[in-house]
Amino acid sequence: MDSLVTLLNGAVGDSLSIVRSVTVKGCASPEGYTSWNHTLSEKRARNVRAYILEKVSLADSVVHVGPSDVGWELLSEMIAASDQPWRDEAVEIIANTPIWIFEEGRIVDGRKNRLCMLRGGRAWRYMSEHFFPVLRNTRFQIIYEKELLHKPLVEAKEGVADGNVFKAEKLETDLVTTDTLMLEPENGAVHDALARISGEAFADSGVETELQETGKEQVRKERRRGLLLKTNLLYDAVTVPNVGLEVPLGTVWSVGANWMYAWWSNGAKHRYLRTYGGDVELRRWFSPKHRSRTWMCGHHVGVYGQMLTYDVEWGGMGYQGDHWTWAAGLSYGYSLPVGKHFNIDFTLGVGYLQGDYMKYNPQDDCYVWDSTHGRKWFGPTKAEISLVWFIGGRYERKGGAR
Repeated sequence: MDSLVTLLNGAVGDSLSIVRSVTVKGCASPEGYTSWNHTLSEKRARNVRAYILEKVSLADSVVHVGPSDVGWELLSEMIAASDQPWRDEAVEIIANTPIWIFEEGRIVDGRKNRLCMLRGGRAWRYMSEHFFPVLRNTRFQIIYEKELLHKPLVEAKEGVADGNVFKAEKLETDLVTTDTLMLEPENGAVHDALARISGEAFADSGVETELQETGKEQVRKERRRGLLLKTNLLYDAVTVPNVGLEVPLGTVWSVGANWMYAWWSNGAKHRYLRTYGGDVELRRWFSPKHRSRTWMCGHHVGVYGQMLTYDVEWGGMGYQGDHWTWAAGLSYGYSLPVGKHFNIDFTLGVGYLQGDYMKYNPQDDCYVWDSTHGRKWFGPTKAEISLVWFIGGRYERKGGAR
C-alpha cells in the first residue's frame, strides 16, 4: 500500500504531471451470494478510495469508485493460463453461459452452477483453492497526463528552430491489491504496477476492517436477519391451535418460543378440552456447511423449559391442572428443507415434569371434586412435527431458484 501512495504522491508532486482521475474497482470471488459479492467488492473499493484521499492530496472529484463485482474476466484468464484438463470447458462456460438462466420466470441454471458441476466438482474445488483467493482484491486504474520537457531532433530541411517543446503523455496503470508488490519500469517510468496489500497493511493504515470481510463473515450477518414462523402439526391434529417464532443468534444458535391455546367445550355432553401454555428453547444447529441453502436445517440439539395448565374431560372422569405444570429438558431434532420457504422439523425432548392436578366427576350440572394428585415424571415431555416457514424465504445458493 505504501508503494501505491508513493506512486500517487510522486505524480501529484511532480510539477510536470497532472493527475486527471483515479478509478478504484473492487473485485470478489464467485462463491457465496450475489448480493453480498456485489456489496463486498464495492465496500473494498470505497475503503481504498477513502485511504487514497487520506494519504494523497487529491480532490474528491478525482478519485472515483468504478463498477465492482465478481472478477469473471480475471478468473477466465487464470484458468486459460493453467494446465488443468477442464481448462477449455471452464473458459467456454464463463464466456458463453449467462450468470442466470431463466425458464418460466424461475432461475433453473447459470454460470456458477455449471462451473460447480464441472468434472464432478473437482474443477470448482481447484478454483476455490488456487484462483478464488486472487479474485478477492481491489484494482486501481490511474490515469494522468504528464508534460515532458525535451529537445526534439532538428532537421535542416524542415527549418525547425532549436527550442523547447512540451509533450503530453497519457499513462494507464492497473494495480491489484493482494499481498506483495511488483513494479515493472518502462523507459524510466512506471507503466504497469501490481500492488498486493495484506490485511495487516490495511490495519496499520487505518482502513476499515470491513475491507477484509470474508464471505463467511458476510453470511453470518445475513443469517442474523432470518425469522421463522412455525406450528406443531401434532397439536393441530388434536385441535389445539399453536404458533411458534424462532430467531437466529449468530450462525449456529437460535432461540424460539411456542404458545398454544384451546378452549373447546360441550356442556351437554360433558366434554372439555381446555389448555394453554408454552415453551422456550435454545438450539444449537449442525447445518451442512457445503450448502448455504441448508441454514437452520439438519440436526439440532437444545435445552427447553415449559409451562402449561389444562382441563380435560370426555364424558366421564375429568382432569384439571392445579395451577401450573412445568417441565425442563434436552431436545434433539432434525429439520428437513422443503423448497425455498419451508421446513418440516422433527423434535423429541426428554426431561423432568412436575405439577399437581385434580380429578373430578360430572354429576348433573355440577362437577364434584374427587382427589388431588402430584405428578413427577422423567421421560419424554416434548414432541414436535412442525411446519416451519422462513419469512421472506431462506438464502439460496446462486445456482438455484431465487
